[in-house]
Amino acid sequence: MERSDIAVVFPPHLSPADRGEMASRIGIPGSRFVEVDADADLFTSSVPYALEHAWRDQRVNPGDIGLIVSVGSGVQVGCATYRF
Repeated sequence: MERSDIAVVFPPHLSPADRGEMASRIGIPGSRFVEVDADADLFTSSVPYALEHAWRDQRVNPGDIGLIVSVGSGVQVGCATYRF
């Protein structure tokens, strides 16, 4: 799989500056990142909010590949690809 195969990235809840740095480090344009504005604590729920946001705003289509990145306390990072 190439970076260009990834249609959208579902990052953890990050500040705009941190999202930009993450985009730079993984080599995927920040324009492919799903940004969620919600009146909720997104620390533990950023992935479901972002998935719903991407479907609602038609950011993904059947067959697209998304990269899901989640983090936990300490140095815990989990990544998965998802085919819509």
